[in-house]
Amino acid sequence: MGSPVARFLIKLYTAQQSHDRYYTTRELYPRDNKASTEGVIARYWGLIDIADTHNPGGAPVGSYYLTNLGRRFVMGVAHVQSHAFTYNGELLGLDGNLVSIHDALGKKFNYDDLMAGR
Repeated sequence: MGSPVARFLIKLYTAQQSHDRYYTTRELYPRDNKASTEGVIARYWGLIDIADTHNPGGAPVGSYYLTNLGRRFVMGVAHVQSHAFTYNGELLGLDGNLVSIHDALGKKFNYDDLMAGR
């Protein structure tokens, strides 16, 4: 769990505050599609749901939605383990110390600024 994933979660959280729905990476980052993998990575902690072909809500395939745990993590009331171990796209397990959104952001990013969309 690191700052790119934490920043993605905050971006998704702030978008969902306006309209509670699934979002594509292109909607979240209209000028830059570099953040496309952070949502996929966040699923290993159960922080997001990814729309697939069986999504009854009609959300575009590959779009993202914060789970309850994801919202609680972004709000700073839940913690997750620091490392997700994967192989070939499958989660093998979680390990490490429990970290908060502030821990994941590190010292380089200001939580309040990110939550305000700056």
